Amino acid sequence: AARSAEQSHALAETVAQRCESVHTNLRKLLVEEDAGLPVDRQLQAIQHGLQALASTGREDTERWRTEAQRWHSTQQSAVAEVERAQSRTTEVQGEVTKLKEEVVGLTNQLLTARRQVEDAQHAPAGVVFARVRSIEKRGRLKIDRQTGQVEVLAGLDFAPCKPTPGAPATDFKDPDAAASALADLAEVWGLFDGPVHTELALKPGKGGKPEFWDRLAAAQARFLQGELERAGVPAHLLTSTGQQAAGGALPGLHFALKRDVFAEAFLRDPLMAYGWRML
Repeated sequence: AARSAEQSHALAETVAQRCESVHTNLRKLLVEEDAGLPVDRQLQAIQHGLQALASTGREDTERWRTEAQRWHSTQQSAVAEVERAQSRTTEVQGEVTKLKEEVVGLTNQLLTARRQVEDAQHAPAGVVFARVRSIEKRGRLKIDRQTGQVEVLAGLDFAPCKPTPGAPATDFKDPDAAASALADLAEVWGLFDGPVHTELALKPGKGGKPEFWDRLAAAQARFLQGELERAGVPAHLLTSTGQQAAGGALPGLHFALKRDVFAEAFLRDPLMAYGWRML
């Protein structure tokens, strides 16, 4: 803009000088009749000069107009770029604030975890049984602290299966409820970190041969073992058996946590090391 003002000023001075030259020549014509050229020739020369001056002025005006438009466009682009930079700066500041809040949250979680670890180091058994109580409050499991038996109160019911010639189907009645119960079982296992045995005794349904119900019980037991593995229990710590309940045996699903802390009760009465749930 400053450059355009200087150029406009220079143009104005040029026009003023040419006008002064025209005025001088006119005065000479009016005062000196014996000029070197006839008056009409002098007037023609003046007219040509004025025309050239007008043409030059128009060209200069157009050139300065184009230059001004270009500078105006450049200014608008610069303003838009500044606005974009300011907007991005605001976004970055928001992201930084969010990250700071996340860091504060993670720091608090870390401090809480450290306190829990310290508490567990001072009284590990108390922490374990507090976790057991917390799991039991969810209403899906009941754990015997003396025998290691785990009773499933809800969630692991299988859908009814009719006798078929092929492989029997093994599906839970409620997959979501089963997933929650299995997650609870895996959490209990994590507190003791030892072998887990699953034993399933299936009550035979109507129809079908005994061989079918044995196959179904074994398939359901293997299915439960696989689901526990997917829930986080290592495969090498899992065992399972399944068969139909016969000879007066009670049908049910039994889980046993086989750790030294429960070994004495297990040796005294092996059946007490299983949690029973009627199917």
